Amino acid sequence: MLLASNRTGEMQLYTFRFRDGQMVQLTEEQNVVPFSSVLDPVQHRVYYFAGRTLKCVAAVPWSPPAWMKDNGSAVKGGHVRPEHYDDLALYLKTWVERYTKEYGLNIRWLSIQNEPSNATDYASAVCSFQELNEVAVRVADAFEEAGLSTLIGAPEATTLATTMNFMNSMSREALEKLDYIPTHFYDLAPGDLERYDLRKFSKPLLMTEVCDACGTRQRAVMPSAAPSCISVIL
Repeated sequence: MLLASNRTGEMQLYTFRFRDGQMVQLTEEQNVVPFSSVLDPVQHRVYYFAGRTLKCVAAVPWSPPAWMKDNGSAVKGGHVRPEHYDDLALYLKTWVERYTKEYGLNIRWLSIQNEPSNATDYASAVCSFQELNEVAVRVADAFEEAGLSTLIGAPEATTLATTMNFMNSMSREALEKLDYIPTHFYDLAPGDLERYDLRKFSKPLLMTEVCDACGTRQRAVMPSAAPSCISVIL
């Protein structure tokens, strides 16, 4: 996994060293330009601030394994087949257990599916409101039965409006089992945080993606924050 640092004012490539959570410089290449996303799924390149120890991980699958899906592919959307809901829960639980045990990572947050309404040419999967509701229950139950402390979140939709639609469609059971609400802030406009007020669900809100190149309007409404975790693709 490649990383880039602006610690010295110049972008340089780093790698993440699992055993101690340190960022290790790879090259002297200068002025590496990061992509608009924190993680570029094509290049498998992640941009993060070096000189910090990785304290926790926010993980999100962009696609379940192809054999679980109705289109037989990890790309171009596709739905998880209902008979594989428990398999998906086991898959996510096993991933967290392995990376916790073998690499000592603190997988603090796990979002069930990245942008569940978007079928893209890269790794993706789509879920209806009911499908995500059912999968959320299965995943949360699997983690609870395993005694894992990882917090389970959904829906990680593209915009606050889409996130609100998914949340409004959640059953009482699913809402009780979710620990937090992950969302992306694409197309964020002034007043959106009030217009789509997710506080009514009484869950912590975690913004996991935003576009730095979406114009001054979006940058103007974004709160400033220093990242303390890194998102990874499963």
